[in-house]
Amino acid sequence: MKRLLLMVCCLWPTTALLHPHSWINLTTDFVIDDQEQLAQVRQRWIFDEFYSAMMLADLDREYPTRELALLAHGNDMIASLSQHGFFSHLVLAQNQHALPSPAEHQLSVVTTQEADMLVLEMVFDLSSTPLPVSELSWQVYDPTYYVSMRHDDVERIRIHNRSSLECMPNLIEPNPTEEQMNYASSLDQTQKDTDGLGRLFAQKVIVQCV
Repeated sequence: MKRLLLMVCCLWPTTALLHPHSWINLTTDFVIDDQEQLAQVRQRWIFDEFYSAMMLADLDREYPTRELALLAHGNDMIASLSQHGFFSHLVLAQNQHALPSPAEHQLSVVTTQEADMLVLEMVFDLSSTPLPVSELSWQVYDPTYYVSMRHDDVERIRIHNRSSLECMPNLIEPNPTEEQMNYASSLDQTQKDTDGLGRLFAQKVIVQCV
């Protein structure tokens, strides 16, 4: 059986459920260098219990070792996510900046009391492009809202600051209308024409430096 594709990259089962169908918990680290430039963005995605169990079972059938499976599937995930901009939106001084391919990435498993959870970590090196930090806007979302991608709280946004600036993160929750929420709840997994829906339910991170 071929390895299952990453859900956020167009895995469309036929079972009818409500949007979203999968969940990713986010942690984002911003590294600001001593020249007041954004040098790195680091992301940590923790996949939900159901997706992790399904994927690990499939990988264990296909590969002789878990280590090899995680390495191969991690590479596949990065290749697929790169076609979607890693579902990440970085805006500095009102200009959007695309993320480069990650300088480092790792797919691993974290064992909790409840289950084994897949964790994808990515490090994006931005040091080759001067990106002065004044006000930074950051969003991570699946545009179809097939997958919910959220920071649990503002503590999941961490700033590593080597400059003399004082930088403070703010996590802004989405405010969809009741009509939009009802529409999302009415969709099943077979419906693919939902681009733009994810942005309505996306958190926004604002980092202000003074």
